[in-house]
Amino acid sequence: MINNTMKFKYLFFIVLSCLVVGYAVFSWSEPTAPMPSGYTAPLNTSATAQSKAGEIGASIFRDFEDQNYYIDPSGAQSKISGKIVTDEATATGDEANVLTTKGYVESLITGLIGEDTPAAKLYVVKDDVQYNPVCPAGTTPIARHWLPKLTSCSAGACVTYEWAGPNNVPACCGYATADYNDMVICAGPDPADMLFGLEHSKTDCRSAGGTVETVNGYALCKLPKVNLTGNCDNFRGIIGEISSYHDTCSCPEGWKPYQAWSDTTDLGIPVNMRGYPCQFLNDHSWADTIRERCFSCDDGGCTVYAPEVSYKGCY
Repeated sequence: MINNTMKFKYLFFIVLSCLVVGYAVFSWSEPTAPMPSGYTAPLNTSATAQSKAGEIGASIFRDFEDQNYYIDPSGAQSKISGKIVTDEATATGDEANVLTTKGYVESLITGLIGEDTPAAKLYVVKDDVQYNPVCPAGTTPIARHWLPKLTSCSAGACVTYEWAGPNNVPACCGYATADYNDMVICAGPDPADMLFGLEHSKTDCRSAGGTVETVNGYALCKLPKVNLTGNCDNFRGIIGEISSYHDTCSCPEGWKPYQAWSDTTDLGIPVNMRGYPCQFLNDHSWADTIRERCFSCDDGGCTVYAPEVSYKGCY
């Protein structure tokens, strides 16, 4: 009796299982419409490209193919392999923390070049001792390099960027600014057409009545006495003490002397008019030599004698 009962139970469950499976199979039907267009697969590790309509947050984005490249939005730095290209050009009125684009730099250089102006060149001036380097006269600053500055604020640590426009100071955290700039890139005329210092061109020299001379690899303007200022004549002067003597012969206004390059001529103040030991006074041809002078002193004071400055090297 017991065995028959157990057999009946087993048979009952087998039949019931078959009925359930059969119902599930024959009651299923294929979808009558495609998958909804708004459905988006969740982010996964597949090789299939994926997109997301809303924001996505992450502390750092790292290149899948090369882990050395990454974007750290709020970190100290990011590293990429290629170029950053933008459709929005940098403008003069942009904020200080806007990166400078190549097109903006080229527009600044183009603005320096006129129809009769020699092709512009770039100059790099560095000063990591005194800082705040200055562009050579006649050139225009187009970008400055700043020493990065680490600052902490409510958003976390931030570091000021290093390159900025000529008049912009890098900032981060909304208030912290960099302190020192140690390099400036300047644009100006081709040095082949300029004198030493880039303040005057070779044409300026000739217009001022001088001739262009090359010394130490630099172009100077050799200006004659008639174009110089101060006392450039052969002279004798009375001074109280030797220490009070000052040579007033100098380059014209707007020009500077290059070292002591000059040419002097002793026109010959009569020997009988010179005190000892100045009966004979030397002079020199075009050279880096200071103007000769001789002092004759007695109880009444000193007399200084100096030759004429025939030419002076200016730039």
